[in-house]
Amino acid sequence: MSDSSHLVLIHDLFKSVRPDEILEDLQKFGVSVSASAFRNPKPEESLGLYSLAIQVVFGKTIHDIKPEELSGKLYETKTEVQGVDFSSENVDFLKNAIGNLRLWRYSQRLHKVLGLGEIERYELFNPTAKSFNELISAFVVYLRFRQALYSLYESSIQKLDNLAELDLRLDENLKNLVNENDKFKNSLLEKVVEQESLLKLKNELENRMIVANEEFNNARETKKKLEIEKEKINSLVNDTMLSKSKARFTFDDLSQHFSTNIETANRLYSELNAEYISQSQRLEALVSDVERLNTLHGSLVETLETFELLKSNLEEHYNEVIIPHIKSLELSKRLSSQTESLKLKINQLTRTRDSISKNIELQKTLQSEKLKKLSDELQAKVDEAHRFAQESSNSESGLKVKIYDMRNLASQLNTKAQDVRKNSQELFSNLSQRIQTLYDSIDSYNETIKLLNKSLTNS
Repeated sequence: MSDSSHLVLIHDLFKSVRPDEILEDLQKFGVSVSASAFRNPKPEESLGLYSLAIQVVFGKTIHDIKPEELSGKLYETKTEVQGVDFSSENVDFLKNAIGNLRLWRYSQRLHKVLGLGEIERYELFNPTAKSFNELISAFVVYLRFRQALYSLYESSIQKLDNLAELDLRLDENLKNLVNENDKFKNSLLEKVVEQESLLKLKNELENRMIVANEEFNNARETKKKLEIEKEKINSLVNDTMLSKSKARFTFDDLSQHFSTNIETANRLYSELNAEYISQSQRLEALVSDVERLNTLHGSLVETLETFELLKSNLEEHYNEVIIPHIKSLELSKRLSSQTESLKLKINQLTRTRDSISKNIELQKTLQSEKLKKLSDELQAKVDEAHRFAQESSNSESGLKVKIYDMRNLASQLNTKAQDVRKNSQELFSNLSQRIQTLYDSIDSYNETIKLLNKSLTNS
């Protein structure tokens, strides 16, 4: 039920109650009142109306008020006062008198609650049209006022329940955020340890790469030197082969001039044989050097191939591990800053939740105070309405003044109710905005977690 409907119900309380409305409201209790009762009420009708009102207001039935009439018994009390005797002759009178006395006392309390004047005992059994109309009108106004308060309290309780449920959801969302933040911190610490190990591996590989480059450069210089030495050896081999060819030609020439002198031939043979042996030894040494150089050249080629493979592996490791690791470090720095911002947002959301809780408690207090104040004002207006009904028969001018006052009071109540409604709407609007801010922060946090997981998976 909205605040405007509350105003309509409260405003209807101060309208004059028509007989058909009275009959319609009393039919809810299974009570029917004849039209003649409004002009010439009977004692039975008046007592029945009082019994119904007492039962509705105080919860006491006529049997609770007059139990003697139901049981037909009266406690017998012996008295020593002369002239007073509770005999069987006057017991019915006593039963009726005691029950009527209780009924009169409850009727007095009922008049105070309904804002009516004092009632005498004889008025219970001698009702007038005026007293009957005042009683039945005040009773119907009381019923409407009570129903309006019930509706207003139910609406307020429903709003408070909704706010409490919203507060519980905010607490749960905040706890989930804190848990996610703790998980993210643990994951971040693990990634930091892994990044430190990768950084150490990177430094070690860089040092090994520097050493490998130095060895590669040294091997390249050695290869150049060996190639130069190989060229020299090849040149020496060619020269030796040329000398051997010349020696062969010389031997052939000398063979043509063969001398029959044995001593000269032996001497020449010995010289040539010695030169041949010397040249053969030199040739064998050169061939051995060539083989050694070829073996060294092959090992250098294998070493160069190994260095080339190591270089390609190092370049591949640099491109596939080192560079992504550097990017991961940069991403880690950005995520650390985002983590700090998330911490600030969580602290801000915590303060927002505390502020919302304080506002809810403040609104509860203000709402209860306004309801109490409104109830007091309405009770005062009910009393004013009854006094107005009593004084309306005195003068027509007084009636107009009262009507004008009642309209002003209703307008003031309407203005107050609109202020209450406006404050409530502002409260719920601020609450909705803060909840939306909380949801936006949660979405941003989830997106950040997804980006982090994706980046770590790719690396």
